[in-house]
Amino acid sequence: MVVYYLKIISIITITYLLAVTKVYSSDEVILKSVNDKINLGTSLFLYEDKTNELTHKEIQNPKYNQLFKRSKKEVNSFGVTSSTIWIKLIITNKTKEKNWILKNEVVWHDYLDFFSMDNGKLKVFKTGDRRPFKTRDLNYRGFAFNISPKEKSIYYIKIKSKDDLSIPFEILTLRDFLLEEKDVMTGYALFYGAILIMVFYNLITYFFTRDSSYLYYSMAITAILWTTAAANGTAFQFLYPNSFWLQNEGFLLRGGLIGLFLHLFLKKFLLINKRENRRIYNILQVN
Repeated sequence: MVVYYLKIISIITITYLLAVTKVYSSDEVILKSVNDKINLGTSLFLYEDKTNELTHKEIQNPKYNQLFKRSKKEVNSFGVTSSTIWIKLIITNKTKEKNWILKNEVVWHDYLDFFSMDNGKLKVFKTGDRRPFKTRDLNYRGFAFNISPKEKSIYYIKIKSKDDLSIPFEILTLRDFLLEEKDVMTGYALFYGAILIMVFYNLITYFFTRDSSYLYYSMAITAILWTTAAANGTAFQFLYPNSFWLQNEGFLLRGGLIGLFLHLFLKKFLLINKRENRRIYNILQVN
């Protein structure tokens, strides 16, 4: 009986050790199936460069390379920081699929440099929303890169931004990426289409009635639509791919236009020159 219990304990112990080894000993992401879509949060190795001076060549030096710390979070966020964040990622591809995508849906990274080795040659993409949209590897509202990982392929990413620095990186096949993005863009198209119908309807009503409340309402909706498109990256992608100011500092303009046209709309719609409606307008202003 004692021998039986000892065997059970041994099996449990060995199983646990194997599980722990599998989870914690490997520094690499292993792609085992073409259906894999992996959140890379805890697979990333991070280093905060407070000097903002290190280059890709220097960061590979063992002196710095050993300072990379493995992430413990599914979504890493450094908040608003003046430091440069370096990311190291090791991938082994055990599938026959060669075309994979490394993506980050955050659109507000000012400067993002991606380094990979392709057939022994260094491949570099220097992009970000303070660089022309054409610098991106893919025509994507966020940041996405074509990769063809093999055995222990190493990738480095360098990010510097004045905005909240979050890095929710994912990896998936090119096919799945295209299908996923098709669904997302279809949703955006339906949403934008519905809003634009409202805009044109109110503009047409204004031209027939000459009631300026319809005009102000159309302008307010348009400003809100612009703000939404800027926030998800589609405005920079399709409307002004070379205007860094509109994409970044332009939020002040967008916010100001929303406030202005809403003010004019409420003023006209509630007829605040009438005594009974002024009180209602003042309440709305306070709230």
